[in-house]
Amino acid sequence: MDPIDRVPPHGAEVERAVIGACLLDQAVIDAVVGLLGPEAFYLTAHRHIWGAIGRLHQAGSLVDQITIYQELTRDGHLEEVGGAFEIARLVGNVGTSVNVEYHAGILVQLHHRRRVLERASQLVARCYDPSVDEADLVLEVEDHPGVAAAGAWESGASSVAEVYDQVGAAMDLGGKMGGVTTGLSDLDEMLDGLHPGDFVVIASRPSMGKSALAVNIAWAASHHVGVGIVPVEMSVSAMSTRILSLVSGLDSHALRRGRITGEEYRSLAGIAAQVAQRPIRLSQSLRDPWHIYREVRRLKDQHGIGLLVVDYLQLLDPADSNNDTREQEVAGISRMLKKTAQDLEIAVVAMAQINRKSEARGDKKPMLSDLRESGQIEADADVVILLHRPAYYGVVEVDDVDVSNLMEAHVAKQRNGPTGLVNLYFNSKTGKIATWEDRYGDRPF
Repeated sequence: MDPIDRVPPHGAEVERAVIGACLLDQAVIDAVVGLLGPEAFYLTAHRHIWGAIGRLHQAGSLVDQITIYQELTRDGHLEEVGGAFEIARLVGNVGTSVNVEYHAGILVQLHHRRRVLERASQLVARCYDPSVDEADLVLEVEDHPGVAAAGAWESGASSVAEVYDQVGAAMDLGGKMGGVTTGLSDLDEMLDGLHPGDFVVIASRPSMGKSALAVNIAWAASHHVGVGIVPVEMSVSAMSTRILSLVSGLDSHALRRGRITGEEYRSLAGIAAQVAQRPIRLSQSLRDPWHIYREVRRLKDQHGIGLLVVDYLQLLDPADSNNDTREQEVAGISRMLKKTAQDLEIAVVAMAQINRKSEARGDKKPMLSDLRESGQIEADADVVILLHRPAYYGVVEVDDVDVSNLMEAHVAKQRNGPTGLVNLYFNSKTGKIATWEDRYGDRPF
């Protein structure tokens, strides 16, 4: 079929489902009215009906079949939408309103596609117009949504005013944390939590607890924001087991092998229900950083997530398969994750592997220069946290203090804050991580 003859992307049944749900249950209108304007509906009749719903809702009026009938009669569109019979049919075809936000998200996506197609068609037509200057065409293409952001330049006055407002907002917090919590008070104090737009890299040698820290942060953040997890190193099932182990306090190995008591199994049902209520979503299939970007953007549009956790960075597929070296491949992955954080205004926390150089040092402690394969990771990251566990290298006691469960989290880089060492307690059986003081009372060093 010739592209000109193709019907633009739309979903008539989805449009009917959204309108019917809103007429069936006025309580759901608040959830979607801000997402959808009349232009989000492809069918003209549905645009008229949604416009009527929006006007009534904005006026604080009741929205149901009768009031919509009256509103469409007043604006002269009743017959155009199919009359009272069509309005009743929209309600009758909807069994429940619980999926209205999901369906609204589909309409947003389809509307975006139609807008891109419309703009692209305009550009193609202008390319065939000999009166249009080539330089003007290039500027139009670069101004196309998704190619360049509108308003690329900002005045110094407006940026300073924005910072001034941010300082005022921070003062209003009264010293409280500004970002999303990691669940670890000492780390939160140093980072001020996880902020939208931040790209945070947690790096170490294997078996230092990177994945455990990822799970702890994701679980703590899910108290406050939606969380997306891309467990590249393990299956979704294995990641879910870690979450259940963390929340229940049961040994993760025992959970996997079914070596728990009947009472523990019964209590696990309640824990599973608790976890199921959290706004956490996991993806088994995402490996391409461009695909991650697109799917996380969709997830934010539909569910408003505030944190993405990737475990771990170097296992993602190259953003550009034409790169000659592994270093260039990893650099492309890093830049794409940074773009995801900035463009979508969410915090992105990515685990990363470091090379073996640290193991040649006497203290075995990692350094920024150990980040495996690419210095671009360090350059892109707003925060780099290096993990080290002395017990892994046989050091279980320091100055008569048991450090067998010590995890050192060295904030080696922080673009907008201090660096330093945070001591954490790590229970390797359950994956539970806590501040050292919460476990022992006093800082050991």
